[in-house]
Amino acid sequence: MFKEGIEYGLAKKRLIIGDEPGLGKTLQSIGIVDTANAYPCLVICPSSLKINWQREFGKFTDKSALVLDNSVRTTWPYLLKMGMHHVAIVNYESLRKYFVWDINGRTGSNGSSGKGNQSFRLKDVVFCPQIRMFKSVIIDESHRVKRPVGTTDNLHQGDYDRQGMGNPAVGYSGGKPT
Repeated sequence: MFKEGIEYGLAKKRLIIGDEPGLGKTLQSIGIVDTANAYPCLVICPSSLKINWQREFGKFTDKSALVLDNSVRTTWPYLLKMGMHHVAIVNYESLRKYFVWDINGRTGSNGSSGKGNQSFRLKDVVFCPQIRMFKSVIIDESHRVKRPVGTTDNLHQGDYDRQGMGNPAVGYSGGKPT
């Protein structure tokens, strides 16, 4: 089953793995990225799963994974560029801290500008240049990229409403994150 899933992922390049729990979605995702040699890889996941992703990359590949936290806030791009690490792992709540410079056209729910309840689309996000270094992206618990309903204000609003199910989502390309 893993082999077929990896082959399918390599053929499609962008996919959502929506298998039942316990069938190896994490291993398939890692296998797709590793077989395609699509490094550096960005893993976006819930905070509680960051260490698990780091451990799984170490277990199933010879690549080193770096959990993005305050201790590497300014140095992580260099660590990846120098090849000391091949995978960066970040939780949803920290996406803005590491990858977003600004959000253009922010408006509140009442139509006024401000930092309250913000409404924007992915095309409004001004990413930092380091985002372009990733050749692949794994989005674990991809239902979290839907438009939030009051609790978590995720980066990926609006444009990704169609990704309502399946985890993880895997994408890779020739140099740009998918």
